[in-house]
Amino acid sequence: MLVTLQKLFQESLDIVAPKYAGKNVNAIIMVSVRAGFGDYQCNNAMQLSKLHNKGKPKTEQKSPFDVASEIAANVPENDVIAKCEPVNGFINIYLKEDFIKAEIKRLLATGSPIPPEVPYKRVVVDFSSPNIAKPLHVGHLRSTIIGDTICRLYEYCLGIPEGGVDVDPVCDWAAVEKAIEDEGENAKPAVIRTNHVGDWGTQFGMLIAQLKLEAPDFKEKMPDIGDLVTFYKRAKAHFDEDLEFKEEARRTVVKLQSHSPDEYAAWKKICELSRADFQVIYDMLKVSIAECGESFYNPLIPVVIKMMEDEGKAELDNGALCWFRDGKPDPDAPKSKKGQSASIPLILRKTDGGYGYDSTDMAAIYYRTQRLHADKIVYCTDHGQAPHFDLIFAAAKAMGWVEMGPDPEAVHVGFGLVKDTSGQKFKTRSGDTVGLRLLLDEAVGKVHAILKERSANRMTEEEMPEIAQKVGIAAVKYADLSSQRTKDYVFSFDRMLNLKGNTAVYLMYAYARISSIFGKAGTTKEALLETPEAIVLSEVAEERAAEVALMIHIARFQDEVVSTLKDLYPHRLCDYLYNLSVKISDFYEKCRVITDDAVMRESRLHMLLAAQLTMKKCFDILGIEPVEKL
Repeated sequence: MLVTLQKLFQESLDIVAPKYAGKNVNAIIMVSVRAGFGDYQCNNAMQLSKLHNKGKPKTEQKSPFDVASEIAANVPENDVIAKCEPVNGFINIYLKEDFIKAEIKRLLATGSPIPPEVPYKRVVVDFSSPNIAKPLHVGHLRSTIIGDTICRLYEYCLGIPEGGVDVDPVCDWAAVEKAIEDEGENAKPAVIRTNHVGDWGTQFGMLIAQLKLEAPDFKEKMPDIGDLVTFYKRAKAHFDEDLEFKEEARRTVVKLQSHSPDEYAAWKKICELSRADFQVIYDMLKVSIAECGESFYNPLIPVVIKMMEDEGKAELDNGALCWFRDGKPDPDAPKSKKGQSASIPLILRKTDGGYGYDSTDMAAIYYRTQRLHADKIVYCTDHGQAPHFDLIFAAAKAMGWVEMGPDPEAVHVGFGLVKDTSGQKFKTRSGDTVGLRLLLDEAVGKVHAILKERSANRMTEEEMPEIAQKVGIAAVKYADLSSQRTKDYVFSFDRMLNLKGNTAVYLMYAYARISSIFGKAGTTKEALLETPEAIVLSEVAEERAAEVALMIHIARFQDEVVSTLKDLYPHRLCDYLYNLSVKISDFYEKCRVITDDAVMRESRLHMLLAAQLTMKKCFDILGIEPVEKL
């Protein structure tokens, strides 16, 4: 609806604004936040009045109300707006009831909210990104959950079938590249879910040396090294305490980088074990993601560096090959307190000839834009890495690989820390990072206990485990997604499993209650979808107001998707979903659903179905599986 209203008011402003601002201005339309002030508001009049009145005598000035009245008078005739009401510098916009009913009927006719159009065809989302030989822990929770939701958001808007396409964790990227090239401009829309795992570097010398020490015959019989965390700690302790082992580890790195058969085989074994551990968590979270780690980009690094050198974008600085955003700094220029020049370099090749994160990420953005032909790339990491990616994007722009305008082709989606209830970084009592598997299992266990206590009369013992699994995982996901991602958030089981307020449990109960009402009415979703036109409004003012308020909120779903696409803040969808459940609750309070009036009964059941279909799509984007009973 927001897009439609913006177009209508833009037509008016194209006539009115030049008179007062001397130029065209964009329509500013917002959802009204106060009851009784319309369904939407146009907020341009105040600004235009100020621009017009600046430096003019009072006799020539225009009040915000005058400007607002002129804007309202020039809105073209349409089937959407019932009335435009100028109030001071604002215009309150009231929608036509017939338009609202038509929107709900359209939703029911299609069986799902219609997505907005997006100006992208191939989106790469880089998320999760654990390190090999280390488990997924609570620090990876936000990246994995937020990244998956962003993928689902783009998949919905691009019309990719629900649930996306199955992704092989060990992806054949050469085949992906060839398919893209073969399809050319006829390529189907795609969201490429990328797991940039840490599977290369000096730590592998230590791990491989330890594996060869513990199991010289590992190629024939892989030892049961058990918990990879314990194995990693064992190798690290050995590395720190034994100089001879440390030297052996360094020699092993060199052999690995040269693809020596033994070292490479050991590396593959360690990666396979780690990958299997990751997959257990991804399966629990219902997250699909294709691995494309640091090792994949390693051969591309020299190619990318050569390109930058050929373009004059790389220069030596104290033995390191660098790119400077603002040019190489003057060695005689003032230094900061830390002794650094103001211009921080992107280090393409270190003084010892090695490569670091800068090199790998330049190779990655080259690959994603030039080989995968992505027109949107999203990097989902903690916000502490924002300066690093800002530099990567600037270098990619300098090479002509990305555009960084109002709608940038490469964006960093940063997020804050997960903290405990005391406000400290979330850790175990021993000070270790909390393992994600234990966290998820605990959430599911707590939900199972709650179901046994409160819902035993509504479900069987056989149903409880599956419902507990869905609700427990949903509670963890929603607690994360409903928090503004740039801020730290407190992980609290008590809060996330609360039956009241903005929690997954409350929302899933609201969804299940609608299914329960369908059962009591002796109907099904499928039966209701066969008659999408059965929408009428009550003649009772209070009931009619609740019906209209619910339907308007349902119809606003596309507006919220558009807003979420702009800044990739998933909490916007969570807020929308919670407010929808509040509107449903108010609807129950004001409007009797199962009534003797057959026409009104059918209409209200259809309104609830429209609400549930919208909730379902919102849950889908958030990666949450709703339940039919709770």
